[in-house]
Amino acid sequence: MTYALAGLSVGVVGIVPFVMVRAFPAAIRFTGISFSYNLAYAIFGGLTPVCVTLLMKLSPLAPAWYVLALALIGILTGLWLGWAGRRDNILQQVNA
Repeated sequence: MTYALAGLSVGVVGIVPFVMVRAFPAAIRFTGISFSYNLAYAIFGGLTPVCVTLLMKLSPLAPAWYVLALALIGILTGLWLGWAGRRDNILQQVNA
């Protein structure tokens, strides 16, 4: 069971660069990836200590709840991207 979970985690980590590269056209790919990565790193790097510290007043498991919330956001984003990609493919086939 743990081996399967580790394999899933590696697959999730491996798909992130693929999604980031496909998100930007070649002309602005480097700038788009670096800007979005650094912006996300700054936002979550700055807000994580503040959020966890405030949540620690409510529950000693605040760091775990924070990680769980971000994991759920990641899962929902992945599902949305998959749905949007399939929808775009279907629309392209209908319009062709």
